[in-house]
Amino acid sequence: MRYLHLLFIAIVCFSCKDDDFNATLVEGPAPSEVKSNLQITSNNPVTVIVSPSADGATAFEVDFGVPNQTPQLIGIQKELEFVYPDDQEYTISIKAIAANDKSTTVQFPVEQTAFCPKIVNPAISFESNEDFFTFNGVAVEIVANPDLSKANPEASNVLKVTNGGFDFEGFGSGLSDAVDFSNDDKRVKLKAWSESEVVIRTIFKAGVDGARGVEVEVTHTGSGWEELTFDFKNGIKTFVDGGTDNFEAFVPTGKYGEIQFFVEPGKTTAGIFYLDDIGLCE
Repeated sequence: MRYLHLLFIAIVCFSCKDDDFNATLVEGPAPSEVKSNLQITSNNPVTVIVSPSADGATAFEVDFGVPNQTPQLIGIQKELEFVYPDDQEYTISIKAIAANDKSTTVQFPVEQTAFCPKIVNPAISFESNEDFFTFNGVAVEIVANPDLSKANPEASNVLKVTNGGFDFEGFGSGLSDAVDFSNDDKRVKLKAWSESEVVIRTIFKAGVDGARGVEVEVTHTGSGWEELTFDFKNGIKTFVDGGTDNFEAFVPTGKYGEIQFFVEPGKTTAGIFYLDDIGLCE
């Protein structure tokens, strides 16, 4: 009889713990901080990769916004590639799902017009020796593409950038045709390769008729070749010695004859990086 009594207590206690666990699952929060981690890997046809992430999610349902397409379910730390049928504007919908089936849905617009800006013309593609100037320790050279994948799968020449670990290492080049920011679309793109998250700054200087220099920064996630877009509607004024308006918000409307780049400006980040297809439309 004593044995049966102890067994009954054990069963009751186990049931209580199981109920508590189920209650925790049901009452837990919905996922938060949903991100698409969107990459545009090709312009023709438009191809994207999403690798969703979210706090508290165990799975994701991804809808690429194309009619009659079934949403796809993937787990955490997974990615999906999708090729769009045309160049219309689409919105990617990502539903982050928790273990308790609570979910959070966030939409991410895919801006087709950002894929192929034509401001830099002719584009800088590094297929031949370009005239570059460098400062503060950086070294640049034209080499064969070392990683034929993601946003840059073609066998072509690219620019190898070696940071030595000094403040404000940068390089630049004059442009055969001045960059013209008189149009409404002020976006410039380039392909960049890095194995770690870095900030890349693009600057336009040597303004025609005294146009003030302008700069924009974009973060590379560190996933190899990525296509980055610099929207100069969000530009700021470059530093001018003695200037009272340095780094103020600035939307350029003029023409510029020089382009400059910095990888991790203001930091002592040493490493090897690659750039390609600056302003090139596919």
